[in-house]
Amino acid sequence: MQQWSSGAHAYCVLCQNNLETRNHIFFSCSFSAEIWDKLVKNLLQQKHSREWDQLMRLLMDTSLDKVYLFLLRYTFQAALHIIWQERNNKGMVKYQT
Repeated sequence: MQQWSSGAHAYCVLCQNNLETRNHIFFSCSFSAEIWDKLVKNLLQQKHSREWDQLMRLLMDTSLDKVYLFLLRYTFQAALHIIWQERNNKGMVKYQT
């Protein structure tokens, strides 16, 4: 965002603590981490991670059971949608005030 506009707000609108990067917003941010953990902790069990690269490898692992992989991918999409929607909503409120 800063490359597009030097005046853009670079900090995470969800937690106000870190620069808003892909890895932060998905799933290092305290807000997104809580959503992710509640959605997938029981599904992932010992494979649970908040690391983007590790999650991408897991989501692409076709050796996993097809139903398990479907549930994981569906949950991942739902989490991204919820987080991105909240991020956009908070961002709009911040810029309107």
